[in-house]
Amino acid sequence: MTPESLGDWWRDGKLHRVLKVDLNGQPFGRADAGQDMTFDFGTLVAHAAKTRALGAGTIIGSGTVSNRDRTAARASRWRRAASAIAAWPSCA
Repeated sequence: MTPESLGDWWRDGKLHRVLKVDLNGQPFGRADAGQDMTFDFGTLVAHAAKTRALGAGTIIGSGTVSNRDRTAARASRWRRAASAIAAWPSCA
């Protein structure tokens, strides 16, 4: 997948889609990946490249995803035991 293939969903080095997280089958988090992501991927790659060689195929993860807007879902309940967590980007 390339940024170009994401069309309008890719802006400012970020994917602008909602990341949906369910906990035990119930809505748990609905983070706006573009708004809630602190650093864009270009910044993450530049930072990682300072301390290691990054070759073709290197995967860069953006780290923990959280809701800045705590009303978007139950963002503060990670302390409770979870039997199933599912996360996926919204494509609709």
